[in-house]
Amino acid sequence: MKVYVKSQSGKWLMPTNPANARILLKKGKVRVIQRTPFAIHLLYETTEHVQPVSVGIDDGGIHVGIAAVSIFKIQWPIYKIRQTEYPVILEKAEAGEEDAQKWIDHFTSLCNNYLPVQ
Repeated sequence: MKVYVKSQSGKWLMPTNPANARILLKKGKVRVIQRTPFAIHLLYETTEHVQPVSVGIDDGGIHVGIAAVSIFKIQWPIYKIRQTEYPVILEKAEAGEEDAQKWIDHFTSLCNNYLPVQ
């Protein structure tokens, strides 16, 4: 569960976890502005840095699912795969394995969407 955070100036910031929100509430540094979903308003000055976020929507047959994920949470696993698995599979693709080439094509497409150009 996440707690949504609004800065003193009214700008929405990155969400926090309930434990941090409880601590801030006990110290009197925030006030509750909404209970569902739970949101707090900071009563002190802070930086207003936010991270890029990717939003995904699944319009299923019965329910609609929405997810917001920090780009870093996507980039880090991609980076790790590119450093470890990619060279091995690339070698197989260069040797003519069709499945390996398909994997390389899909992975390259994914990297182009989520990783900065180097």
